[in-house]
Amino acid sequence: MPYQFGYGNSAAGFELTMDSNVPEFQRLKAAADTPDPALAKSIELMKQGKYAEAQAAAKEQKPNNALGEFRGNTQLSVTPVINRADLTVGNFHGAFAAAPLAGGGTILYLPEAQSGGGSEGDPMTYVLLGPWGQATAAKLDADATRVSIKAALSPSAPRLSVQTVMVGLHCSRELAQKVIQTVDWPILPGLSGH
Repeated sequence: MPYQFGYGNSAAGFELTMDSNVPEFQRLKAAADTPDPALAKSIELMKQGKYAEAQAAAKEQKPNNALGEFRGNTQLSVTPVINRADLTVGNFHGAFAAAPLAGGGTILYLPEAQSGGGSEGDPMTYVLLGPWGQATAAKLDADATRVSIKAALSPSAPRLSVQTVMVGLHCSRELAQKVIQTVDWPILPGLSGH
């Protein structure tokens, strides 16, 4: 794929991490470091040999994503890709969302995208510029889906032209929205000369 940049193992990009002295960082870190009271109760019951009570307490636990909130709102990984013709990503839980980007393009959000070979997903947002179609999802099991979107690349385009731009934002949806608002997206297609 000689005319693609940022595809596969050759993906280029950058990462930003929030300054640890910022009050918002401190707030998110404190929440992530605070033990979950329901989990602590279950562990204590198990230590006491009360396994049935521990199982009952575990069923009452509410999901606690403080660590995920900390990572997703204090770290940002950006991966740009050009001339990608398609995107297929596993999404472990929750529905994807696709919305138009002001000035042209599509914003594709996945709440638990498979970021590697593991069984946990992370929030992922893709900004897609160029002739991308509609995103679709195929059910894999009760919760997981495979989200796909294709672009219509023109074989008659000049060899070194940029037809599609995809920017992956590995962070929380809220942080991705802030990033998207700060970028002058309509200028990117004009840089391609196509």
